Amino acid sequence: MLAQIADQDKDFDQLICDGKTLRGSAVQLDGATRFVMQLTLYARELGVAIAQTVL
Repeated sequence: MLAQIADQDKDFDQLICDGKTLRGSAVQLDGATRFVMQLTLYARELGVAIAQTVL
């Protein structure tokens, strides 16, 4: 994404979003298969996860 930004001289913090589907979590709901997913937002510069949720 940074390659699309015109002003490359600015120092940008990098945020990384990672998602996982939990194995064995599939359930049938309203005729559709649903999975439990975990999403994490990670701050590269700080080296920590700054947000996490389960859907």
